[in-house]
Amino acid sequence: MKPIVQISLDLTNIGEALETAAMAIRAGVDWLEAGTPLILAEGLNCVRELRAQFPETPIVADLKTMDGGYLEAEMMAQAGATHVVVMSRAHEETIHCVVKAGKDHGVKVMGDNLADDMVSAARKLEDLGCDYVVHHVGYDERRGIAARGERMPSPLGSIKRSRRCDQHSRSGGRRAFIGASHQDPRIRCSTCCTRSAAYN
Repeated sequence: MKPIVQISLDLTNIGEALETAAMAIRAGVDWLEAGTPLILAEGLNCVRELRAQFPETPIVADLKTMDGGYLEAEMMAQAGATHVVVMSRAHEETIHCVVKAGKDHGVKVMGDNLADDMVSAARKLEDLGCDYVVHHVGYDERRGIAARGERMPSPLGSIKRSRRCDQHSRSGGRRAFIGASHQDPRIRCSTCCTRSAAYN
């Protein structure tokens, strides 16, 4: 089983996102992500447009849910998403609500472990029923690390050894494909596509 390649469409208009998505699919990308900037700019209509254009492609709606878990997950599923994202920093009840909505509406739940202790966050997300754990080094953190000339954190090995989860994933800009070096089919490689270099 080969790693799954996902592109995050962190763009701010649907026309450019659809054009980029079509190019990505031609290049062999497996999953499309309606990135947070795209959802903020276009609302869930961007998910509907992606679903209409790519009816067979898995679509991640990265709304980064922190509260209102059931309703947000339900709305994303009804718009055509196959995967929704909840943050590890959300209250446990919110994560439970997203997981329940996922089961009720037939979508997979991705727990984003953007946290100070990524390994503990990954354990928490799996224990609460998330289908995927997203290893996420955030945009601001990446820029700060790069400015200081430091090395990006990568606890994927520790996460993989410590949990039962069938799928783990790596999210985070230009360095995303480091996940492929683990040669593990449970690693989903992700990278983002943006108009502005400032968001990479």
